[in-house]
Amino acid sequence: MNTVIDACAPIAFLRDEPGAETVQNVLSLPQTCFVHALNLCEVYYDFWRASTQKAVESAITDLISRGIEERNDMDSGN
Repeated sequence: MNTVIDACAPIAFLRDEPGAETVQNVLSLPQTCFVHALNLCEVYYDFWRASTQKAVESAITDLISRGIEERNDMDSGN
């Protein structure tokens, strides 16, 4: 089974906020964890607003290196 996460999950994980342990548990499972590119933009903006460009790049790199896969497809459902 695959998992899809929104922006709140990786932000909590990277900032070690409540829910970070749950995200860590999901990432340790033998499955694929997806995040949509728009949600990654939210993560990017959250870190950019609070820190430096280097911290932003490090945050996104950390997520990708932990096996989170970016999706950029969109389907209107029609």
